[in-house]
Amino acid sequence: EIERLSKEPMIQKKIARSISPVIYGRDELKMATALSLFGGTRKLRPGGGYKRGDIHILFVGDPGTGKSEILKSAIEISPRGLYTSGKGSTAVGLTAAVIKDNETGQMNLEAGAIILANGGVAAIDEFDKMDTSDRSALHEAMEQQTVSIAKAGIVATLKAQTAIIAAANPRTGRYDRYKTPTQNIHLPPSLLSRFDLIFIVTDKPDPANDAQMAEFILQNSMEGPKDNNNSKSAPIDSELLKKYIKYARRKCFPVLSEEAKEKIKAFYLQLRGQYDSEDAIVSILARNLDALVRLSEAYAKMSLRNKVLKSDVEEIIKLFTRYLKDTGYDESTGKIDMDRILVGQSRSSIGKLDKMLTRLKEIFEDNNWKALEKINVIQILELEEGLDEKWIKDALEELVKEGTLYEPRNNTIKFTNRDD
Repeated sequence: EIERLSKEPMIQKKIARSISPVIYGRDELKMATALSLFGGTRKLRPGGGYKRGDIHILFVGDPGTGKSEILKSAIEISPRGLYTSGKGSTAVGLTAAVIKDNETGQMNLEAGAIILANGGVAAIDEFDKMDTSDRSALHEAMEQQTVSIAKAGIVATLKAQTAIIAAANPRTGRYDRYKTPTQNIHLPPSLLSRFDLIFIVTDKPDPANDAQMAEFILQNSMEGPKDNNNSKSAPIDSELLKKYIKYARRKCFPVLSEEAKEKIKAFYLQLRGQYDSEDAIVSILARNLDALVRLSEAYAKMSLRNKVLKSDVEEIIKLFTRYLKDTGYDESTGKIDMDRILVGQSRSSIGKLDKMLTRLKEIFEDNNWKALEKINVIQILELEEGLDEKWIKDALEELVKEGTLYEPRNNTIKFTNRDD
């Protein structure tokens, strides 16, 4: 039955649509989730150690866009999976912790969600609200796939070959397209860059789409409890899909065909070379190459093949382009700039910030470094440097946050240290 299913046309799309069928649309998110459930091929590195095959995915977006629902559905059909929340995790957290036993006074090592889901998938909701200690341990868990612990005389390295599907909400509740992913969510760039795909989900009014969505939701609500089982709306029954994923993960280890390799290479080089070298804008990284390979392998694995074809890569490139547009698109220049994820700021805004800071120092120097009215400073910068008022306000806020400036009184600013 599994083999027969794999021969069906567009099996990948059917699998993706079987993930949380009660949610309308969101096809790219469902496809990304499906890819993560199947995973790529784990490879041995020439110098020892392994290259991960697990695919990490992050959804960032407005509340009520169905992110959590997709995570829960992924865990239901995953042969081995755990659902947890970044906030609600206990002292053990997501990785591991040494806990003191109250009765015996002994120190015990307890495993967290990512270690318990070893060999499967960990779905983490509210990813942006986790503890700082977990955050640093996650860097290692996501790339090296181990969790090292050295506390209270216990030194251990635990396996964490786990694919992570995470969802995070923006700081302000709504995602601001003009800010970078790092400014929108409480996550460091180093962690964001470890995800193979990041999707931004916004809730934008769109009459045609809204009408279809309303029809879909209300139609689902009209059914009685008897006929409201998932299998009716899902192309593939969840129990069968669970077996299918298990079988694929155990039996299929796809390798790139020559054409697939060339296609990935061409896409990579095209993106690398699309801007002039003096702009120095990085639109794709070598790390993304690994991600493209993993995703293509997973796509081939979904139809139980051991060869990755050119058509697989083409489908993945569509998904990947959406990820680049979602996270790397710089609204002010209209270019894709990976520094938005890596540095937390686009190349153009770093340049703008430097320019503004230099001018700011001149203004304060002219006024003997006294505290100045914020409004006056904004007006000077707006008129002389031609900068946008909202951008200046945001930049000044950032400078106050990082301690370069401070506010001695309401609506006045001053440099913290005078640079003589």
